[in-house]
Amino acid sequence: MKYGFIDRVGKLVIKPQYDQARAFHEGLACVVINGKYGFIDRTGNFVIEPKYHNAGNFHEGLARVAVDGEYGFIDRTGDFVIEPKFDDAGDFHEGLACVAVENELSHGGKWGYIDMSGDFAIKPKFYSADDFYEGLAVVEDLGSNKCILFGYVDKTGNYFIKPIFNSAEKFNGGLAAVNYPGKGMCLLDKQGNLCTHYFPNDFSEGLSIAMGDDKLGFIDRKGDFVIEPKFDDAGDFHDGLACVAIEDEMFYCDKWGYIDTNGVLVVEPKFDEANAFSEGFACVRFDDKYGYINRAGIFVIEPQFDKAFDFSEGFATVGLLHYNDNKNNDEDYKNDYYSEAKEGWDMIAGDAGFDVDDYDIDEVRTFLGMD
Repeated sequence: MKYGFIDRVGKLVIKPQYDQARAFHEGLACVVINGKYGFIDRTGNFVIEPKYHNAGNFHEGLARVAVDGEYGFIDRTGDFVIEPKFDDAGDFHEGLACVAVENELSHGGKWGYIDMSGDFAIKPKFYSADDFYEGLAVVEDLGSNKCILFGYVDKTGNYFIKPIFNSAEKFNGGLAAVNYPGKGMCLLDKQGNLCTHYFPNDFSEGLSIAMGDDKLGFIDRKGDFVIEPKFDDAGDFHDGLACVAIEDEMFYCDKWGYIDTNGVLVVEPKFDEANAFSEGFACVRFDDKYGYINRAGIFVIEPQFDKAFDFSEGFATVGLLHYNDNKNNDEDYKNDYYSEAKEGWDMIAGDAGFDVDDYDIDEVRTFLGMD
């Protein structure tokens, strides 16, 4: 499969040619050709040639890249602002990036945080570290019982909440999902209070997916269900809508639709797969192809892609198993389809009385039911 980019009317603005392609961030997209990572602009031209063994998206003007197994950070021209010297690295968030360095005493890597000059703002001392959100970051360290647990540090590296959790997620709107020993999944506020016993995810637009007895619903920041648990699967709210799955009793499989913040189905469950709305469109799979719908559930870009992703900065990444540069319209597509299957259809056409060496393609299309 090769990946390219479409615009909001479904036009292929950058033809499928990459082995991998990520969404545009800060005007550039990370793509992979022959195992090497580089960055293209919105015209599809390489502004940073594919030469890295790994790379992340641009965040706050810098992107992490790997050269010979070591990570550093480049600017938009491809120049190293922070030389590759780390064993692993995350993206910059709120001015800091988590990085790992080998620690000979512990026989493994330790994580700390650097600023945008590459200097350590927090020395490497954690077993793992995540990005900063709302001034706090999740880290993994030894707890009071000498077991490795999760806690939260501020930007000075001091513990805001000591490592006492079996797992912990980033803060979002003042709340975070944590697994507290003996209580299970809870909502944690910044005062250290555990708010609810439900299974919470990140909050999005004031609501979070939560598990009821055996179905999913949505809770508010108080931990109360505002949309009762009745769905087999669900995604976060974006642009006022959330994708939800309901089992199709006829086919014993989930079908996806969309609800509003009142829990009302505004797009009936009919899709095999559904993503969150992004920039007014949602990517869905229907009849084994991906397309894009608007908030009314109407296809604005018909299902035609073998893989597709959310819109970002006006473009969406799409994948095609078979792509022909000359496939500029439906007629060309039919010609290409016919050519790929010609050998088999020559036999069928001959059996139907056509001259295999001299039959009209329009007649064959009619015979195949393609017109």
